[in-house]
Amino acid sequence: MSLGGEIILTANNIGRRMLFWGALALIAITGYELIVRIDAMIRPLSMFFRMWIGEKVPFTRALSYIDWKTFERPAYLLFCVVSGIISLLGRNKPFILICNMVLSVALFLLSQLVETLIFPDVFKTLTNTALVLVFLGSCIRMVYYFYYKKKVIKNDRTAVYRPYDPFNIHSNNDK
Repeated sequence: MSLGGEIILTANNIGRRMLFWGALALIAITGYELIVRIDAMIRPLSMFFRMWIGEKVPFTRALSYIDWKTFERPAYLLFCVVSGIISLLGRNKPFILICNMVLSVALFLLSQLVETLIFPDVFKTLTNTALVLVFLGSCIRMVYYFYYKKKVIKNDRTAVYRPYDPFNIHSNNDK
């Protein structure tokens, strides 16, 4: 295989790892924060249901008493978790990679608007780092997909994709 092919394969492995670990970190960090914030969501919702069902207040009037700013942060965290799950499940599909890039940029910009209460600087830094990893990993995977899959394999049918094997598990050398 040519030197360019080896570099693209190495870049592909780096992109896969960036995408995997970025998505996993995004799920872990925002999932934890979402679980912590469940209590903040339950109190306004319980007040809403008490008014609507218990006191027979009309639905629209009961909705008017809810402070919707309380649900901004949990909604953002839920979108981050869903974005991480989509990234993990669809790492090899070009459409999903494009969606990952768009979602990570949108969530990065949205994170600047949403306030945090628990360690705001650390949380934003970790979340934004995970989003940047997902974005860069998706970009590298798209370069691999368009360059290597479309051009190299069509021109050189002997080029075979070899998965990254750090411990030589799939080696043919059985010594």
